[in-house]
Amino acid sequence: MHFLIRMVCPIYIRRGSAEGVFLDETAFLLPYSYSAQDAVGGDFDGDGIFDFAVYNGLKVTVWFGKGGGAFGGSVEFDWYANLIPGLGQLLSGDYDGDGKDELGLYSPSGDGCFYFRSYRLASFSSEYRHCWSKSNSSKAISGDFNGDGMWDIGLYNPNRLGNIYIKYGDNQYLFNGQTATHYGRYDNAEAFSGDFNGDGVTDFGVRNANDDGKLEYRFSNGNGAFTEGKQVWYWSKNGILVTGKYP
Repeated sequence: MHFLIRMVCPIYIRRGSAEGVFLDETAFLLPYSYSAQDAVGGDFDGDGIFDFAVYNGLKVTVWFGKGGGAFGGSVEFDWYANLIPGLGQLLSGDYDGDGKDELGLYSPSGDGCFYFRSYRLASFSSEYRHCWSKSNSSKAISGDFNGDGMWDIGLYNPNRLGNIYIKYGDNQYLFNGQTATHYGRYDNAEAFSGDFNGDGVTDFGVRNANDDGKLEYRFSNGNGAFTEGKQVWYWSKNGILVTGKYP
């Protein structure tokens, strides 16, 4: 598992190890710069190569990977999803179990719903929806948090109770069996998730909890709780943090 931060135009990558340590920084470039509000990575076209999506609050642009850190053709589409412009949060994951990642968009201030789109016939068209909770402060995450091979969704509430809430997926865009665990209150933190120790279960972390660029993450125990915290001092508190498995 690897961390990635996009800062203006370059994409900086640090590659992970089974011990949860991230080293060996490299940089790649997108074809041109974006004013991005959010970004995610995933294999959206199912070719086994990492792709990259950016969201500017109204439009999503997906750049398809060519391998070796290069990106080629792109697809752009409008995505409002009943949200207040500028407040949507991007996600990615294989929510239908077809072997390809789908794009997700959480609407925290609109209707509290998660919207999902899959790449088919050269476009992201068909849309699925799961409504959960409306909260301006909630941070959306996704991953396989219980290790059953199906993608789940979660919400971290940094400035209320400081809890992580998870709903567990069934590969049909339905999510049930909510769990809650306390992580801590970090009012301005950015939430992220990924399998940082290679055990097949998604872990959870926060960035910029104290406005210092620091990454803190904890390993999942497979039932919605996270323990054994680790910290990584990153080089910048700016940019957009993205996690994924990169070549």
